[in-house]
Amino acid sequence: MAKTEIPRNAITLVSPDREFMATAQTAFSSSKTIELVSVDSAVTEVTGSVVTDATGVVVVDLDDANLETLEALQRLKRRCGEVVPIVAVLRTCEPSVMRILVQMQIADFLMKPVSTADLVRACSRALRGPASLDNDE
Repeated sequence: MAKTEIPRNAITLVSPDREFMATAQTAFSSSKTIELVSVDSAVTEVTGSVVTDATGVVVVDLDDANLETLEALQRLKRRCGEVVPIVAVLRTCEPSVMRILVQMQIADFLMKPVSTADLVRACSRALRGPASLDNDE
């Protein structure tokens, strides 16, 4: 008997930014298949796992991408494993930070202010996985 795979259609948003959380809520409010789970805290304050069996993508708000937040992101990435991709959202774009995100194999990154279309597109692409890149826009 084949094992039934649990659909991973929840997006977990880790952010202390209420405005960004409202943008994300708006972006996914019309979706009947995607559930948005909000974690109202900075990535440095996250303890334990924010990932459940239904989590398909974790979106992490890195307003201040410093050593402490990047280390916290690395810990979260280890807890997510290879199964759950992470999309990072940043306020500034420094080449050294971008290089670290690439080395961590972060699925995508977005710059604030984030449009709802860009957020939905990045999360959808991450949910589909790396094989979807061949046929992307």
